[in-house]
Amino acid sequence: MKLLFCIVCNDIFALDLEKRECKCKQCSGKYVDQRNITYTGPGKVLGINNTKFFNALSIVNVLPNIEVGLFFIKDDHETINKI
Repeated sequence: MKLLFCIVCNDIFALDLEKRECKCKQCSGKYVDQRNITYTGPGKVLGINNTKFFNALSIVNVLPNIEVGLFFIKDDHETINKI
C-alpha cells in the first residue's frame, strides 16, 4: 500500500486509482495500476507492508500497538513516477 506525505501541509493520504490530493492541494498522486504510482508536488512516498498491515488489522482488538512496517520509497524506485 502506498501513501503520499505532503511536506508543505503535513497531510498523509492513501493513493487510489483516482487522483487524490493533500489538503493544501500542492501534492497529488494516483495508482496507474495495482503496483505503480505517479505523483506531483512536494511529497514523499510512503509504503506499508501489506502483509503486516492486514495481519495486524485482524488482531488489533486483541493486541493493540502492533507495528505494520511503514517505510519511505525513493523517487527513483521502479514503481514511482514523479512528474
